Amino acid sequence: MRYVMVYKRIISIVLALVIGAVMCGCSEETLRARSVDEIKDYLVQNDYYNEKTFAVNSTQDFSSFGGVMNNDWTIFFFDYGEDQEAADKMIELMLSGITLTNEEHKANYVIYEYDSDPNYTLFVRINNTFLQVYGPKESKKQIRELAENLGYYK
Repeated sequence: MRYVMVYKRIISIVLALVIGAVMCGCSEETLRARSVDEIKDYLVQNDYYNEKTFAVNSTQDFSSFGGVMNNDWTIFFFDYGEDQEAADKMIELMLSGITLTNEEHKANYVIYEYDSDPNYTLFVRINNTFLQVYGPKESKKQIRELAENLGYYK
């Protein structure tokens, strides 16, 4: 009888640990992919947008947006909609030829960072969208804050 009680207790503890581990693994925060219009609207509202240096491109399967912001950083945003193959090829092309200094895979997004003298580049992929922000290395914290405000960094 005593062994049965010990056995039940062990099973209860193991079950609680397994449930806890599963819940921790599932609770990783996700980010919501944004549209070209949402990114542009934020930049306009917060005085980053420079009409003379920005371009918007849109086709049936692809949208992009980019240019030099008022603070002289460069930003690009790509939305491949449902075309994961094209999105995979684009991120491969964007990252080719550089040695990343950081790569973090999260629930539904990946953060890529590239530090070089004198610049810093942040790439973030959420599903089939990409945000790239490029600026001086000393602006790294502010670049991350901009990406977070756009919903592309945690």
